Amino acid sequence: VDADPLRGFDQIKTNEDFHLWHEGIDKTLEESNEDKYMSIISGLREDLESCVKLTSLVENAETNLNTILSHRSEIVETTSRFRSECENLVAERKRLSELADALRQRLKYFEELETLSAKFSGGRNSISPSNPEFIRVLHRLDECIVYASSSTGSVAEADKYIAKFLELQRRAFTMIKDYTISSIKAVAGSVQREIPSANPAEPSLTEASMEYLRFRTLAPKIKSLMSELQSRASNSKLLGSSKASTKEAQREASRLKYRSVSGNQDTLSSTRNLAFSLLADCEEVFVEIRRKLLEPSVSAHMKSIADTQDMIAFARQSANFIVQLCVLEKNIFDHYFPSSPSEDSPALVNELQYFCNMVYEELRPLILRENELDKLVYLIEVEKNELQVSDASRKGIVGVVFGSSARRIIADSQERIIYRAQVYIRDEIRSFKPDDALHLNYPQLILDNSARLDAKAVVVPRGGSLYSTWYPPLERTLRLLSILYRCIDPRVFAGIAQDAVSTCVHSVLAASTRIARTRKDHCEDHALLFKVWQLLMLREQISPFDVDFVYAEKELNFKELRTLLGNVIRGHSNFRLLATPPHAVQEKVVDSKRELEREVRAACEYFILSTTRKVIDPILSFLAKCNALPAPGNLSSQSNRVQMENDESTPRKLGPFEQLKENENSFAHPARIKETWTSVNASLESELPEIIKRLSIYITKPASCAVLLRPIRANISEASNELLSALQTRYTLDERTAIAIDGSSVHALMARVDAVIASALGPAYAGINIASSSTPSAPTASPRVTPATTPAPAPAPAAAPAAASAPGTAAETPAGQE
Repeated sequence: VDADPLRGFDQIKTNEDFHLWHEGIDKTLEESNEDKYMSIISGLREDLESCVKLTSLVENAETNLNTILSHRSEIVETTSRFRSECENLVAERKRLSELADALRQRLKYFEELETLSAKFSGGRNSISPSNPEFIRVLHRLDECIVYASSSTGSVAEADKYIAKFLELQRRAFTMIKDYTISSIKAVAGSVQREIPSANPAEPSLTEASMEYLRFRTLAPKIKSLMSELQSRASNSKLLGSSKASTKEAQREASRLKYRSVSGNQDTLSSTRNLAFSLLADCEEVFVEIRRKLLEPSVSAHMKSIADTQDMIAFARQSANFIVQLCVLEKNIFDHYFPSSPSEDSPALVNELQYFCNMVYEELRPLILRENELDKLVYLIEVEKNELQVSDASRKGIVGVVFGSSARRIIADSQERIIYRAQVYIRDEIRSFKPDDALHLNYPQLILDNSARLDAKAVVVPRGGSLYSTWYPPLERTLRLLSILYRCIDPRVFAGIAQDAVSTCVHSVLAASTRIARTRKDHCEDHALLFKVWQLLMLREQISPFDVDFVYAEKELNFKELRTLLGNVIRGHSNFRLLATPPHAVQEKVVDSKRELEREVRAACEYFILSTTRKVIDPILSFLAKCNALPAPGNLSSQSNRVQMENDESTPRKLGPFEQLKENENSFAHPARIKETWTSVNASLESELPEIIKRLSIYITKPASCAVLLRPIRANISEASNELLSALQTRYTLDERTAIAIDGSSVHALMARVDAVIASALGPAYAGINIASSSTPSAPTASPRVTPATTPAPAPAPAAAPAAASAPGTAAETPAGQE
């Protein structure tokens, strides 16, 4: 390329020169660029040749490496095969060595068959269960049986050897059984020969007595043999594996344990069943021998107790004697037979149950002959509390077995109590025939009792004067309920209580009717107060019993079904209606408590109404007559009075009531009204104190009396206010002035009512607000004796609630405040 790019530029004169110059420049540039590219191409060709040579070298190296890897794999495979063959040879050598050892060991166990056969054959070389070597030989037999069972299928004639070994085991177990039974019978025979010298009616059964001491000397030998049977009868471990006599046999049994668990299940089951059966036979023979040995003396002792003691004492003594006997029998049984942690021996349970049933069999006739409810209830309390039947499971098998017999005694006692309770309700309550002078002489019975107590000034003795004023059916009903409560089933008690309360209510109502028919002064008032008092007392005393006095009675009524069948037969109804017949069972619910509440309310309301009428009957009669006549205009109005004064010259027509006011003999005449008010005040001073006095005889608590008197006072106040309102609307001012009855008169009347009540009730009335607006529905009764002196009716206080055992305590709270 020319160094001067503008060379020749100064020679350009025309356009053609320029174009020529320009083309020369382009050609020069192209030539210079082509030389550069050619040099690059030449370098690339040299590089390509170098790469080709390098690639050839790499391929040759790769071929050499693949050859080397192939040779290495062959060497590794050959080495591994050689090592595996060496290991197989070592394992085969070890297996053959173990097989040789096993063969030698197997021959040793199978060769034991002849030796063991000689031991248990019963010949001259046989071994007795009393020999100390007997257990060791028995363990060796177990090892042979385990091994032979594990060899089934791998050793020829293994099944035959198993059968022979099991036969030897059966002989050994039978030898144990025969030895045990013969030894026990020998001891029992020696004891039986010496028993007649003692008095069987007074057995002294203790740990040191002859019946137990002789048996205990034999127990260690027998128990070791029974332990062997027990261990094989249990399913908790492999047969004999834990009692191998040598370390070698232990290792062999442990090795075979995991190889033959499925193969020797039949053998284990056969051995277990045989051992269990023979052990059960030994236990049954033992308890049968013990039962025959003790039964005569125990039976004689039980009969001697029954002949000399009453039912309760017999229950205590016989129960204690039998429990002591069962404990001794349980101990001697444990000396012979190992105890099982899972369950008790059925033979021992049967033996203990047999002795416990002797108490039940002796006590049952006494229960069925007993007619006194107190003793039957007391027997249940003895069985439950003193003998702790409910806690029998904590005393072990003896407590459980005796508890079942005690529960049978309780069940029989409850059945007898239920029957005697029904008889008691029928004979002593429903069929009670009161004597007018002895049982219905009210209020003289209460007054005499109060005077007697005041004269003695002593505490009422138990069972003394508290019930002397009560009507006998009421006292018997409450006593019956207090006895039965907590000693029979609540549902059964509810049925009996319902019947007793209903019967008592009807008896009280009948007694009230008889009192009302007597010819004494105020007999009807005393009959009513007697009914109120007795029903309130009954309601108070049954309130602590936590039961429903409800009885549901179901009866069959086919009246609707008979009508439907008649209509279907006559064609009046479709026969398809018979697919859904009407219900024939009807339920009738009897609620004695609701019936009692209804009678109490009716009696109290009748007393309040009758007392109100006796005191203010003239006012009530006047108001009733006034309400039957139309009222005239409001004579108290000022405008009406002025109009009447202005129209004095004009004659006016008088109404019916105004005409009666003009008649001096009419009830509406002001003078008659004044006489009515005077008579009410006189009745208030004469009748009301007597009524309150009679009321306080039956209900002595002032607060309870105030509950009944409060509605009476309210009625008097209401009637007086209505009278005052009638005077203001029906009479003129002058007439009211002549009558002289106004608001101050009404207040004075009510003040006299309060004074009369306070005077009749005495100092105890102080502080009681009888004018309170809250009026309870019914009061509570209160006996005339100190509540703290009330006796407990039942011989066992726990059988009766507190309120039933102390009838007076519930009377301290009026019903409206409960």
